[in-house]
Amino acid sequence: MLYELFKQNKVQDSVLRPIGAGLSVLYPLGVGLLFHNLHIAQFGILGAFSFLAFQRISIAYNLKAISIHGICILLSFILGMLSVKAFWIFPFLIAITSFFGFMVVKIYRIPKPAHFFVLMLLATGGNTHLISTNIFYVASCLIIGILSSIFNGLLISLLENLPLRHEKSSHQRLYWRDKLYVTIDERPKILLDALHFSFILFVAGYVAYLLKENFGHWVLISCAAVLAGEEIEVIKRRYLGRIVGSMIGLFLGVVLISLKLPTIALMFIIILLNILIEYFMPRNYTIANFFTNPLVLLLSLLTSNQSASELVLGRFTGVILGSVIAFLLISMMHKALRLSKMEY
Repeated sequence: MLYELFKQNKVQDSVLRPIGAGLSVLYPLGVGLLFHNLHIAQFGILGAFSFLAFQRISIAYNLKAISIHGICILLSFILGMLSVKAFWIFPFLIAITSFFGFMVVKIYRIPKPAHFFVLMLLATGGNTHLISTNIFYVASCLIIGILSSIFNGLLISLLENLPLRHEKSSHQRLYWRDKLYVTIDERPKILLDALHFSFILFVAGYVAYLLKENFGHWVLISCAAVLAGEEIEVIKRRYLGRIVGSMIGLFLGVVLISLKLPTIALMFIIILLNILIEYFMPRNYTIANFFTNPLVLLLSLLTSNQSASELVLGRFTGVILGSVIAFLLISMMHKALRLSKMEY
């Protein structure tokens, strides 16, 4: 089990992509430091996650993919902020977004991270601990990160010597309705899978609603991260890897917080952590979580009025609850489907 948790996957990737993710974070941090406004840095980094749609395909693909990804996470964040006015609808928003996001990703064969960051930004936008409630101000901060991602997507594409355009596959040339039929033919259980995942995220969203004053959105984000494995065996590994990796990562985060480093030093550490996350994420999920949790804690400390101990406890609780909810419910559904197919 330990071997599986820490085994390195062989992937076709270069070091330039993680560096591009780090550069996308650098610019919002720099703007925030220049204007002495850490909210710009914090929210700008959320927009910079749009860079993660980068693929080694073509320049045109990356510009289009990063832009669409950026627009989607921006809209989901705004939707999450609006839901605070009537927060009881939040679990329904999460479930609906999960269902249609899953379908769109499968129909158009969008590679990972797929719609995970759309769900993450929706959950973060619904966090009642956000300092600013001015939607236009927060949206402008996210746009800084999105523009940074588009620029770096172009830069890394050029450094990777990617072609301007790529030849579309036969599936990409199909009309959307034909893509749907082909997807259903290849994966007959797609609607059932989409319903399963959306139901589990509805449960996690309801728990987030109940714990809204105690960083409940981290429950939902952890649940979505574990479910991103999709297959039961992958989900099991991600469930264990997220818990083990998060425990080590939270310890590392506590050490960094206790050093009481100046803000500019924290910003460079945030950039380094983001590069390490993107380097290890496709290679080993457990090790990637060593760096995810310190990054989250440091970002939260930039503008949060909460104490470090409250942030660490909230993050730990969110990781455990979200991971357990995802694993238990998907295991029960998988077992129920297997029993329904058995003949007696």
